[in-house]
Amino acid sequence: KFLRRFALVAEQTRCMSEVLQYQDQTSRYYAEPMNELEHMNSTPGALLHYLDNMQAKVEERLHTIQGYLSWT
Repeated sequence: KFLRRFALVAEQTRCMSEVLQYQDQTSRYYAEPMNELEHMNSTPGALLHYLDNMQAKVEERLHTIQGYLSWT
């Protein structure tokens, strides 16, 4: 009875080890694409920030020009 229980525990341990190995493999497999997606997602954000700053500067200059034109 003890040996049967020991064999069952050994089999469960082996199965758990295989599951953990598969999980680790899967995690490594998806890590690189996820890093690339994070980079791709950050790129539009940086571009939008740049364009927003550019728009603010253009609006500021147009407002200045409008002020000069209203004096004339």
